[in-house]
Amino acid sequence: MTKICAWCNKKMPFTGEDKSAKITHGICADCAERVFKSSHPHTIREFIDKIDAPIIVIQNDTTIAAANKKANNMLKAEPGNKTGNALECSCADLPGGCGKTIHCKACTIRSTILKTRKTGKSYSNIKSYQNIHTPEGTKQKTITIATEKVWDTILVRVDELNEETVDKPTEVKNAPWSTEDS
Repeated sequence: MTKICAWCNKKMPFTGEDKSAKITHGICADCAERVFKSSHPHTIREFIDKIDAPIIVIQNDTTIAAANKKANNMLKAEPGNKTGNALECSCADLPGGCGKTIHCKACTIRSTILKTRKTGKSYSNIKSYQNIHTPEGTKQKTITIATEKVWDTILVRVDELNEETVDKPTEVKNAPWSTEDS
């Protein structure tokens, strides 16, 4: 797979584990410098609102720094929230909150974000099975994400939030399980 900078069309090295990945475009270091570090008049929110997919910008662990309108329409992706709170994960309500419960160490979304932060590798088509609060009660749902590191932030694209209950997931594909403590 070839990865191309969406701004200048320069070929970039593909760092993802999954060669059938959906992420074919990114932003090269030169363009990221120009867009994110310059006196560009747009805010990060205005920038990500132009992307036609739900995008969440993650800083420090799994804290949301910004989210575009599509992500806000799908989730509670308010700046300052943890990703588990945005997804309405049932574990985020437990003592300690999102990222601090025993269940969080096995969370595919958290593990993927932390692995992307640590290694710089992009991941795509990562399926996670989460217990989510809904108006009808807690249900297990499928969430598919992709991640990419840009400077010190992680961009998370939400590709799918399956509204139907998953009976019994048998395996998690492409998960970058981390054996290190988070």
